[in-house]
Amino acid sequence: MRVEVFDGAIVLAYPGGNLSNLDGSYTRALCLSDLLITFRDGPLPELEAKFARSAIRLHTNSVAAILFYLVDLNQDNNLHAALDLRDQVFQLADHVEDDFESVDGGDISSLKRQTTLFASTFEDQYAGLNIFRQVGSDVLDLAGLDAYFGNLVSALEYLVRMMARINLQLQDARQQYQSELQDKTNRRLNVLTIVQAIFVPLTLIAGIYGMNFAIMPELQWRYAYHACLALMVVVAAAELWIFYRRGWFD
Repeated sequence: MRVEVFDGAIVLAYPGGNLSNLDGSYTRALCLSDLLITFRDGPLPELEAKFARSAIRLHTNSVAAILFYLVDLNQDNNLHAALDLRDQVFQLADHVEDDFESVDGGDISSLKRQTTLFASTFEDQYAGLNIFRQVGSDVLDLAGLDAYFGNLVSALEYLVRMMARINLQLQDARQQYQSELQDKTNRRLNVLTIVQAIFVPLTLIAGIYGMNFAIMPELQWRYAYHACLALMVVVAAAELWIFYRRGWFD
C-alpha cells in the first residue's frame, strides 16, 4: 500500500485483484473529508458484494468507513492468496519427502518467487497502513474506526510472519530436494566407479595378451582362450565380492 498526504487530501494505492494473479495494477483512492474517489482500470464487482454481505456493520457511511471496506476487501484477497500459497508449499514439502522424483524444480522456483512477491507486498501494506493511521486523522474522521484499522494492521503483521514461516518451509523443502538430487547423482557415480574398477584389471589382462610379442607360450596352449576368460570372470567376481564386503553397494 502506498500513502501520499496532501493538504486536505490523502491518496492511497494498493494492489488490485487477487495476489495469485497480480498484474501490477493498483486501485487508487482519493480521500477528502467528505468525498472518496477510486480509480481503477475496470469495475470492482467484488466490492459491491462486499458491501452487500459484509459481516462487519460500522453503522456509518463516512469516507473513513468506506475506505475501511476497500482496505478490508484487499485484506481478504491477501489472506486467501496467502493460505493458498501455504497449502501449495506444504503439498510440495510432502511430495519432496515422499517421492522427490515427482517434483519439478521449476515448481520450487515458482513458489519462491510468489513467496517473495507476497512478503514484499504485505510488508509495504503494513508500513502504508501504519502511516495512514498516523496521518489519516488529519483529513478523515477516524473516530470509532481506529480499532478496525488496528485489526487490519494486526492481520497484516500476521501475514508478514506467515510469509516468513512459509519461506523457511520452502527453503527446507528446496534443501531436501537438492540433497535428494545429490544423493541420486552420487549413487549413479558410485555405480560407474564400480563398473570402471571392475574393468581396469580386465583391460590390463586384455592389453597384455594383445601385445605382439614373438614368443608368448600361453597363446600356443589349446585352452588358453578359455583360461583367459575364466581368469577374467574370477577377477571380476573377486572384485564384486570385495566391493560388497566393503559396503560399496550400500
